[in-house]
Amino acid sequence: MQKVLEIFERYITHALLIVAMVFVLMLTLELFWESYKSIQERFESTGLNYIPDHSRNLAVLFFNVLLMIEIMGTIKVFDKKPVTKLKIILSVCLIAVSRKIMTLDINHSEPLAEIGLAILILALILGYCFLSWRGGRRKFGKQHQTAEP
Repeated sequence: MQKVLEIFERYITHALLIVAMVFVLMLTLELFWESYKSIQERFESTGLNYIPDHSRNLAVLFFNVLLMIEIMGTIKVFDKKPVTKLKIILSVCLIAVSRKIMTLDINHSEPLAEIGLAILILALILGYCFLSWRGGRRKFGKQHQTAEP
């Protein structure tokens, strides 16, 4: 039964990765197309002046591509060490929160929502730093113990 489960997991993982690759390809093509259209519209309407509204959609598309690539990385390492999985999941969460901040309208958002996002970002960063520090200390301790005998 365990072997059947492993084979099933492997096929599902490969299927998810293929779907994710197609999705990343479509998002990347859309990012290039939207970049071209945005540059063309900006030059026609404002010339070389910078207007943040023209680049907001591009930033969201960019973060979508980045988020999907990180999710693919999460799918690939589902059988790795727990610390590695947690670090990847925390980095995916940070990218997702960054994407949310890019889509947030600062002028019309509530202060409590902004404080909540700030606390969420701080918690994710502290968790990632804790896992990185803990992993580094463990590696150093193992190297130090093997060098003595």
